[in-house]
Amino acid sequence: MAEKDNQEKMMTFEEALRRVQINGYLLALLNPEFQNNFDIVLAAVQEDGGALYDASKRLKDNKDIVMAAVKQNGRALFFASERLKNNFDIVLAAVKQNGRALKFAGEDLKKDPRYPEIVMAAVKQDSRAYDSISDAKLKDDIGHVLTLASTKEIKNLQKELTGKLQVLTVEQAMEFMEELGNSRE
Repeated sequence: MAEKDNQEKMMTFEEALRRVQINGYLLALLNPEFQNNFDIVLAAVQEDGGALYDASKRLKDNKDIVMAAVKQNGRALFFASERLKNNFDIVLAAVKQNGRALKFAGEDLKKDPRYPEIVMAAVKQDSRAYDSISDAKLKDDIGHVLTLASTKEIKNLQKELTGKLQVLTVEQAMEFMEELGNSRE
């Protein structure tokens, strides 16, 4: 064990950097000096945003580090400082990468007049983000927008498909299903 500790202490910056470039999660195995090094942590989160978990507290509050992490994995927002969880640009980037990161947005950001833009981006990226909307009025408004959008999409799809599909009566469909069942026997 002592030998391993000595090897870790003797690891050079270049070796540490090379390791996290291959696998960002290796940041967890490096000594705190490297977990507090901007270049090493940046390389780690660019390879795997979840490596932000092992970054120093100082770097979890660094906009460049956190932005790189959430662009690689939006859910890395969970590990960011509270200050950056309330940063419009950081949270918008996070939800564009993974809509479900919306649940990690800071409370102060939810009061920002631009917050609905973040919510729409999140729901556009992953409709399951809708469940993370805590404001009832906003949730209702977003629901109406989604209904209108899907209604428009359905109408456009109907126009596109008109003349391309044969419409079957229920009886014709039943006959087809019967024939299909008989042919498999």
